[in-house]
Amino acid sequence: LLCGVSVNGVYGVAYKIPAILTVFQRIFAQSWQMSATKSYKEDESGDFFSGMFKSYQAFMVIGCSLLILFVRAIAGFMLQKDFFEAWRFVPPLLISVVFGALTGFIGSICLAHKDSKAMGISTFLGAFINILLNLLLIPKYSAMGAAIATGISYYTMFAMSLFIVKKHVVIKHSSLKDHLAYLLLVTEAVVMIRELPFMYIVSGMTVLILLFCYLGEFKKILEVITGRFKRQGN
Repeated sequence: LLCGVSVNGVYGVAYKIPAILTVFQRIFAQSWQMSATKSYKEDESGDFFSGMFKSYQAFMVIGCSLLILFVRAIAGFMLQKDFFEAWRFVPPLLISVVFGALTGFIGSICLAHKDSKAMGISTFLGAFINILLNLLLIPKYSAMGAAIATGISYYTMFAMSLFIVKKHVVIKHSSLKDHLAYLLLVTEAVVMIRELPFMYIVSGMTVLILLFCYLGEFKKILEVITGRFKRQGN
């Protein structure tokens, strides 16, 4: 309605690449569930969910950063020439996938405690902010405005969900480290979208910094995935 059919088509094509992160997110979720639920105990649910949250977050953040680094190459392989410019909308959409996945993880905890109302509130708030930002940003920034609005609305849902879930389970995590990681993702996205000098160096350094920040969680991720493949081989 605001930008026309052609812009809408390009924006729709941009969603193909974030779908890659969604696929890997599902693989990790299944791998973790198979190995971690065996040690789950009701009186240790806080530690269980905290460990799972930190590993899940590390997986999503590092995966997002890697996809942003290679976004142009992936777009060149997956998208037709007429739609190649859609790659510019991908980084903020990738970041929104990260927050969407984390929101879904927290939502499963609320649903386990039969608290669907709480997640309904965060979903409504995210939808309201998304519509409002679309109306404000799309007329000025076209499809990029929609991508930015999507990222902000998903972060809002995630932040609200993380606050709500405290009445059921206290998830222990470093808010400072996590928000530093989110800031690095946003910085990497801006550098790539604007095609600034040394963008690949900056993006590569971002990946390395995130790997260092989540080194412990990353090792646990590799152990979980490796363990699953060993069981399948046997």
